[in-house]
Amino acid sequence: MSETILNAVIGVEVVEAVVGVAVETPPEVSVPLVGQPGPRGPMSTLTIGTVETVGEGEPASAEIAGEAPNLILNLRLPVGARGAVTGLAMGEIAMLGPDEDPQATITGNLPNLVLNLRLPRGIQGAPGQAGSLSIGEITTGAAGSSASATITGTAPNQVLNLTLPRGDRGATGPAPQVNGGTVTTGAAGSAASASLTQTSPGVYRLDLTIPRGDQGLPGTDGEDGVDGQDGADGTSGTTFTSYDRLMMLETF
Repeated sequence: MSETILNAVIGVEVVEAVVGVAVETPPEVSVPLVGQPGPRGPMSTLTIGTVETVGEGEPASAEIAGEAPNLILNLRLPVGARGAVTGLAMGEIAMLGPDEDPQATITGNLPNLVLNLRLPRGIQGAPGQAGSLSIGEITTGAAGSSASATITGTAPNQVLNLTLPRGDRGATGPAPQVNGGTVTTGAAGSAASASLTQTSPGVYRLDLTIPRGDQGLPGTDGEDGVDGQDGADGTSGTTFTSYDRLMMLETF
């Protein structure tokens, strides 16, 4: 038994079959064949891999790496052109009633925009506790430095601390002329006082009130002095008779 090879062209593929019978060689024919669908393949996954930023003007590109069903997407993205700087200025702020809804509008054109607000007025709260602010530490700073103030403590009792710079030294002024004025003796135990009155530019009069001191205690008696010399004899007196003496006695 001879072997004859049958060649059949199916679509674009050539199928060779060995037939164990003697047949005449048929002409080649094209026979369309439809096969059964294959099994469903696994679902592919695509994850983001590297994302590289390239310079402005360079082309963007994408590359898929890995093997199915696990694939990786790598990207090269160019930097975008820099846009204009937008400015937002504060515009009108209007107060609404307590029950009205707040509103905000932006007017103007890019890049110059204006923000306008309409805000509801809050309900008046209860009066708060009155605060007290007392002076705390006052520090003298260096000449030419900045003054500063800090508030410490907790409301309502707070303390104001100040740092005040020392002023620059001024030019030496003219020496004043002080002339003595009146000196008044005040009552014992009163306070002394002084007043300075300007009588002309650079000339002053000093008036004083000085209290009288308390009277001191009496001093101790001094020692007796030395006896003085005898005085000169006096002139002779009138001679009285016994009758005259008698008459003087009767008179007294």
